[in-house]
Amino acid sequence: RAVPSAGSPMYLKTVESVALGGGILGVCGMHPHHQETLKKNRVVLAKQLLLSELLEHLLEKDIITLEMRELIQILWNTP
Repeated sequence: RAVPSAGSPMYLKTVESVALGGGILGVCGMHPHHQETLKKNRVVLAKQLLLSELLEHLLEKDIITLEMRELIQILWNTP
């Protein structure tokens, strides 16, 4: 999904929605029913999560660096 550029009508509507307390979901995002489903199942989802796959995804999306991934792996394996 493309991020609206500053000054575009969609960007202004998003800013307006957030300012009015509607949050991002007022414009785009998850249906409240889906949010509730995720909340109810978060423990099961977390237990099924493979750290290596998550870290690889975060690395590919440039959310974390190689150094951050290594540090997380070290901390995860520290008793």
